[in-house]
This record gives sequence, structure tokens and C-alpha cells, in this order.
Amino acid sequence: MDLKTNIFGIVLLAGISLTSASVYVSDPGRNMMLEFYAANQPCRLINDRLRVQKKATTDPLYFHTISHQELQELSKSCKDRYTGSSSVGFRFPGTKWCGPGNTAQRYDDLGEKSEVDRCCRDHDHCPTWLEPGQCRRGICNISPFTRSLCDCDRAFKKCLQEVNTSDARIIATLYFNVAQITCFKDRRSCPQWMRNDPSYTWFCDEWKFVPVERYVPLAENVTSNEIRGDGKEKPPEHSKIDKDLHALYRADEDMEKIMDNPKTVPKQTGVKEILTKKLY
Repeated sequence: MDLKTNIFGIVLLAGISLTSASVYVSDPGRNMMLEFYAANQPCRLINDRLRVQKKATTDPLYFHTISHQELQELSKSCKDRYTGSSSVGFRFPGTKWCGPGNTAQRYDDLGEKSEVDRCCRDHDHCPTWLEPGQCRRGICNISPFTRSLCDCDRAFKKCLQEVNTSDARIIATLYFNVAQITCFKDRRSCPQWMRNDPSYTWFCDEWKFVPVERYVPLAENVTSNEIRGDGKEKPPEHSKIDKDLHALYRADEDMEKIMDNPKTVPKQTGVKEILTKKLY
């Protein structure tokens, strides 16, 4: 599990192919801020005080404040990763699990920021995941990043929302809104008659990729550039890899209609042929 690519590996290794969304981290005096992630690099430090203060006003949902020392640590880690000084990415200050692998001596060994560290630890111990290049139950992970079971990502987001500190909001925003990776889940749309037929086990046991659910801060009481005029969120943008994955499984709705209405097709080998054509 130590080799799993987590949030910081995703954000720092993926370059500009992920999305144009950003999250901003500032010191308490709003003299400087770190942006994840800028147009041509994963993150950058901005020392323009007026720009920092303006961003705090225009993008309040994605603007977060941490101590000056923590900001310096994040900035140095990001710079080292971008320039190649570090080969493993950086760990969120005060944690042992919120970074590539972990530095913990044992399962209950948590960092100073134990609440968010516990969320990262539990997510790292997700029992089901797909490594890059791995194929299981009808899907293949063609991305360079580990994909987790959607239940694990959902539990991770819930954990961070319950902690609801500035650190938790930064991590959640980076993972769910900036990186915007996909997760996978069971294909649960098989009707009972198909589940009872062993010849359809090949289909009913399969997984499918879906976008991770977007994170919205619990204390949301303002509008931002990410919220439309009607109060609804803009649909998330996704990387080319994720778009390709979505395209591969775009026929899901058609398949579900067929399965929900078995009388519309013959209940014999013809059904399997139709489903196979839809899948491949």
C-alpha cells in the first residue's frame, strides 16, 4: 500500500493535463500565497499582497489560510518536487500519511495533525484498488495513478468534512476538485433474473469507472467562480485520460435500459451478444 499514488503525487506529477482549477493557500497576513496549480507548473508561490487579498475575496471557497511556517514548508516541498530535487513528492506538514507512502512506524502512529492524518491513513488502507496498468473485473486502469474503490473515496471525503479544519479543506479541495480523478464501483444494475443466471456472472460482477464526487466545504455560505448563477455547481472538468475512460463506458445507460427491460430482447445468447457489443 505504501506505493499507492495519493493526492500529492497526483497533483504534482500530472502537470497541466489535469484541469485548470486551482486552490490557494495563504499565510495569516495574506502577504503571500501558494497556488495549486498554475498554468505551466503544479504550484507556484505568489508574493503580490494585493493579488493575494483579491483572490481571497473572489475565490473564498478555494482560498485557505495556514501558518507562515507551514506555507514555507509547502512551498519548499513543491519547489523541490518541480525541480527534481525530490523524487517522491512532498508530505503535508504535520502528517505521516498524507503524502507518497508514509513515514509511520506502525498503524496507530499519526503525525501532529492527527485528525487529517487519520483520514489519509484510512484512505491508504482501502482494501480494494487498481494499480496503474492493472486490469480486474472488466476494467483496466490506463492512468499513471492508483484508482480507489468509490466507497473509499467517499469515506475519505466524509472524514475530511467532519474534521473540517483548514488543513482538511486544503487536502479535500486538492484531491476532489483539483485532481478530479476517477474511482470505480460495482455495476449494480443487473436485474434479479440476470443475477440468478450463471451465464451472466461475467457481466454482473464487473466494475465501472465513475468521476469522484466533488468536495464542497461544509461552511459554504458564499458564491464563487465555481458556482453558477442558479446556485448549482459547474460540472467538473477531467483529464484526457479520465475522458477516455468515461468514453469507454459511456454505453452504460444503454445497457441498463436493456437489463431493466429484458422483454425488449431475447432471453438467450442474443442478450449476451448485445451486451458484449455495448461493452466492447
